[in-house]
Amino acid sequence: MNNTPQYFSSLRRDQLWQRIYKQFQKNDIIYQKAAEAINDRLNVITREFKNILVIGAPGHALLKVNAQQNVTICDTAIALEHSEISHNTEQLTIDHWDNMSLPLVQYDAVVSFMVLHSLNDAPGHLIQCHRSLVKDGVFLSVFIGGETHYELRQALTNAELSVRGGSEQRFMPLITLKDAGALLQRAMLALPVADYERLILNYSTTHQLLSDQKRLGLGNQLQAQSAYLSKHVMEALSSHYPQNDNGQYELSVDLIHMIGWRPDESQQKPLMPGSAETRLSDALGTDEHKTDALAQPH
Repeated sequence: MNNTPQYFSSLRRDQLWQRIYKQFQKNDIIYQKAAEAINDRLNVITREFKNILVIGAPGHALLKVNAQQNVTICDTAIALEHSEISHNTEQLTIDHWDNMSLPLVQYDAVVSFMVLHSLNDAPGHLIQCHRSLVKDGVFLSVFIGGETHYELRQALTNAELSVRGGSEQRFMPLITLKDAGALLQRAMLALPVADYERLILNYSTTHQLLSDQKRLGLGNQLQAQSAYLSKHVMEALSSHYPQNDNGQYELSVDLIHMIGWRPDESQQKPLMPGSAETRLSDALGTDEHKTDALAQPH
């Protein structure tokens, strides 16, 4: 029995992601920034990856790979149907990202592109990716998390309180930067690193802001049903949402980046405590004092 908490409704999630694939534009700033981050990290690694798995069809349209690399794109059938897949790219069709059934020990690079924020089983996703890597293979991921939409969360809560006297849960739980590091460690990936980039989007109206988030697949995907936003709440939202100096509504989106490696004997290992051959005080050009001496009163 699968005891993983089901935060997201499969039906709602599929409907929102179908909207992404049907209306996907390569110039979407969020997806552009996400792809740039992955491309930059791959370019820094001085290694030629021969077999690459890209999870998330939009990633294939934006990531830079060469003709010598074997690329497999992994996503649902409807995603692959509405994506521009080159003729030399293999396709791996899955029912959903929570259970991908990836081939074992096959890829030297696995890229999870903008899917982790919509999964019920994020730890399981990373574990499946780990198992599909060859030794010393690299896992990279980019997804939406952190404090994304904090301005909208606060404004919408206040708007509902003013109109209805109460508010409903409308936003998906997000993975924080600290969570990302813990996920990498739980998946037993070596040399784990997690960081984030904050994007600030500007909108002329709150209606435009909400519509754009739905188009990007960031609408309500929660299992629990919530009432539709009424006209009165929408009107109150504009008054509770602060505008910047240019009269626009700002919205923060945090992109979380993760990288880790399948363990291998050739990887760098931390030195044992006490194994240093040079004193830190010598490197800094200072005098060394024992801690017990520093503790003595003068």
